[in-house]
Amino acid sequence: MIAALTNQAVDAAWAIEPALTLSERQGVAARTVVLGDAYLGAISSVVMMSPQLTQDQPEAARRFVTAHLRGQRDYYRAFVKNEGGRDQIVPILIKHTALKDPDLYGIIGWHGVDPNGDLDERMLNDWQDHYIRWGSQRQRLDMSKVVDHSFIDYALARLGRMAP
Repeated sequence: MIAALTNQAVDAAWAIEPALTLSERQGVAARTVVLGDAYLGAISSVVMMSPQLTQDQPEAARRFVTAHLRGQRDYYRAFVKNEGGRDQIVPILIKHTALKDPDLYGIIGWHGVDPNGDLDERMLNDWQDHYIRWGSQRQRLDMSKVVDHSFIDYALARLGRMAP
């Protein structure tokens, strides 16, 4: 999206962090609407896994989701709740992501993920309704057949629920 905004192939884009902060820093875009302000309770990302992984290696899938949720919470505690840990997390992020400027980690926003991994399927259904109206989706999918809460339930059984 940043490249498309930079070369003016598009005039607007829906971006999440860190693309939001990077595009603002590069002077190619400005935030106009924050999803969470326009749609209360909206999420900006979900974890998706192939059915083959969940069927063939369910333990690996459960462990991945548990580790992912634990990492989300570490980030949330350090950067959203300011409970410490930034000094340990930033070097890990610099090593394993494309965002190499340590100063940017202090200004990028939280990406709208619930620290308990909760996913309100009503929001997904609302999005589907929009996509159907816009013509990019033909019919509604049954979210109960698409969203599998068992992996997050497993993670929560091990990590417990966290107060946001």
